[in-house]
Amino acid sequence: MEKWILKLYLSRGKHQPIRDKNLCAKFECTAMQVKKDTVVTMRYVMKDDHGEVMEDTMNNSPVQYLHGSGIILPSLESLLEGLTAGEQKSFTVTEKQWNNPFHFEVVIDEVRKATDEEIKMQRPMKNDCGQDCCC
Repeated sequence: MEKWILKLYLSRGKHQPIRDKNLCAKFECTAMQVKKDTVVTMRYVMKDDHGEVMEDTMNNSPVQYLHGSGIILPSLESLLEGLTAGEQKSFTVTEKQWNNPFHFEVVIDEVRKATDEEIKMQRPMKNDCGQDCCC
């Protein structure tokens, strides 16, 4: 697995990862993956089957959620499983209650271990994703 340190900085309104392999060699760090009981900070675009944008957070503050809490669709959660900060992924989600699929483009900004309190409350407690965050 690639070793690196992730730092986030704000540039033109977007969070961008910086990977510093020299620091990683010194500190032996690895990227945390999206899995149960991690807090995920992400941005996304959701489009309907006709390509119409339904939601777009790419140029706004990111969304933050507790993975495994059931707050987002299970099919969406399973597709995010295993991603790390800085990764981008495009996929299609189809749910029984929807007539048509939705297409997502996702950027993972940060993944961190949830605190015991966050796990108990089933939501992120720390609002560190920006002033206009949708946590």
